[in-house]
Amino acid sequence: MRPELQEIVDESARLLQSATVLEDRNFNLLAYAAQPAEVDAVRRDSILQRRSAPAVRARFESFGIAASPEPLRIPADPQAGLQGRICFPARWRGTTYGYLWALDEETALDDPAVAGVARLAAEAAVYLAQIGRQRAEVALAVADLVGADADKAGAAAERLIGRGLLDRHAPLTVMVITESEGSLPRVAPGLWGSPRRLLVDVGPGGAVAVVPLRSLEHGDQARDAAAAVLDLYAKELPEGWDGRLAAGVGRPRGSVTELHRCWLEARTAARIAGAKQRGPVAMWDELGPYRLLEAVPAAQLSAIVLDEPLQRLLATGDADLIRTVEVFLDRAGNVAEAAAALHVHRQTLYYRLGKVEAVTGLRFSNGADRLRLQLGLMLAPFLND
Repeated sequence: MRPELQEIVDESARLLQSATVLEDRNFNLLAYAAQPAEVDAVRRDSILQRRSAPAVRARFESFGIAASPEPLRIPADPQAGLQGRICFPARWRGTTYGYLWALDEETALDDPAVAGVARLAAEAAVYLAQIGRQRAEVALAVADLVGADADKAGAAAERLIGRGLLDRHAPLTVMVITESEGSLPRVAPGLWGSPRRLLVDVGPGGAVAVVPLRSLEHGDQARDAAAAVLDLYAKELPEGWDGRLAAGVGRPRGSVTELHRCWLEARTAARIAGAKQRGPVAMWDELGPYRLLEAVPAAQLSAIVLDEPLQRLLATGDADLIRTVEVFLDRAGNVAEAAAALHVHRQTLYYRLGKVEAVTGLRFSNGADRLRLQLGLMLAPFLND
């Protein structure tokens, strides 16, 4: 974060003689002055977690802070353990870029000190606008990096290298974050302040991040980064949300010219991770047969693996029958293990397997038929969605 913002917060604290913090418009903590031992839970949590909770954000926004051109007083709420504070919207050219907060229940809003801090908040807004523009430029560069045009990818890489955001010799991978409702927040909360320098683009289809790695063998770095990003998004989702967050990570690459293929891999991995029985993080190198979903067009793959025998089995709509086949094949045809996993008697298992053979015309004693069934049932949910 820019040192100018810390200076603005410190000077605001000096003018008001109160504890101050600066947050961006998504309530991510940017800077804070020295805090007294006795601060309310909201301030304490915002510093410890480096952002305010969604409920706190909604409460403060209900006072109209997002549109106010002037400082506002937020009254104390002893029952909620909330001290009174003054909110200084950091606005520039009619847009609110953040909020400077002061724990202050006494200073009048017409006090000269308040006017002085309001001017500092306006200065902060200019810096935040610049940061926002830089992040937008990074997002555009990321879109080019993972795009199919190699010339654009190379030019984007040079821009990022020139700004010190990308190491020319560092291996990279691509991470794709999705959620089942298709509405990730437009701003990736907390990502820009994370210790790992992620280059992020957030759009309607989800978030895409280019992840620098220590070496091509350090794929676990990307797995850890994906888990951390999912955690950040989970904190942004509303209470009671019953969707599913998922992350996919492509195979590490040594060149920016290979990131388009890496993005395709990460996109497919995120799709697999988003399936109910998978996830929440899927690595391309661990997908096994699911990699066919990226390698072969869906229509062609469907025609190959969902042939007439599979279609007849799926048409039964018998979930128990289909689940029996999946479990039996996953356990390499071990009857005892499959029956135990399904919580059925062996005779029940034999009966169901016999029924499958009658419906499909395939035989579990035939290795090619077993492969045909297993591959078809693995891929069917992704070819029929």
